[in-house]
Amino acid sequence: MASDADQRFTEEYFLQTTAPKWANERREQVEIFLDHHRVVGKCVAVVTSGGTTVPLERNTVRFLDNFSTGSRGAASVEYLLELGYAVIYVHRPGSVAPFARHIQRATSSSLDVDFLQHVDTRNSNEQIQLLIEDPTAKKNVVDAVNTLRNVRATNTLLTLPFTSVDDYFFMLRMVATCVAPWKERALFLLAAAVSDFYIPQQDLAVHKIQSRAGPLELTLQQVPKMLGVLRHNWAPQSFVVSFKLETDWDILRKKAKQAIAKYAMHLVIANELHSRFDEVLLITDQDERCITRPKKKLTSNLA
Repeated sequence: MASDADQRFTEEYFLQTTAPKWANERREQVEIFLDHHRVVGKCVAVVTSGGTTVPLERNTVRFLDNFSTGSRGAASVEYLLELGYAVIYVHRPGSVAPFARHIQRATSSSLDVDFLQHVDTRNSNEQIQLLIEDPTAKKNVVDAVNTLRNVRATNTLLTLPFTSVDDYFFMLRMVATCVAPWKERALFLLAAAVSDFYIPQQDLAVHKIQSRAGPLELTLQQVPKMLGVLRHNWAPQSFVVSFKLETDWDILRKKAKQAIAKYAMHLVIANELHSRFDEVLLITDQDERCITRPKKKLTSNLA
């Protein structure tokens, strides 16, 4: 069971926070998606990816942001689709995206001047050509586009965007409760970088905070701890994987093991900030394994 304090804090949070306007529409999307794949007999994976914002005003101009590129979540979506899962991708717009990330690797990480150097319109007024010289990068882009076309045709990917930490919490609860009947046929891969602190909705300024008021002092409250609630209450029979990022290996290992013990995570993927692209720890209640990126380039374009 989730701790009484975590469960109570979570319930209070949802009672005191206004649900997003999109709540009913998104729930309907999820239910339709799940109904389709229940008929065809697929397993479902829920992947969360990207960072959450903490608004400083209700009419948000200023906000605090959590660091996350979304790379790991995006790659995981591709792997899970290849393994035959139907995937619900809960993501922050603007973070690295499945399939599109291969175009970014081959051209530019942003839609900027560098990207436009790879675009050619000279041979046609109706078609745009993407110029990629590296043969491996070109093949990866072609494969990604073709795979995405097949994913769309089979309706195996549902994308649900979030921005704020409130968006994320409401989305996570909604998706988890919809997926709960799938029991052990459901997997949660929680790669999103979720804010640890926030300003409760009732404490937010209504309009833009004015700079002429002088120095700004903020009092942030801790967010509810929902991992245990998801694991034990919302989707108790699903397999749940969480991620942990720290800047110190000893703290990282300690916190990952705490997540196993306190929230009964099935697996924690532990990342140290500066080595996260080359080395991760996989930690369960019985085992700990270090995974290192091979020095030789992998042949799979999913890497």
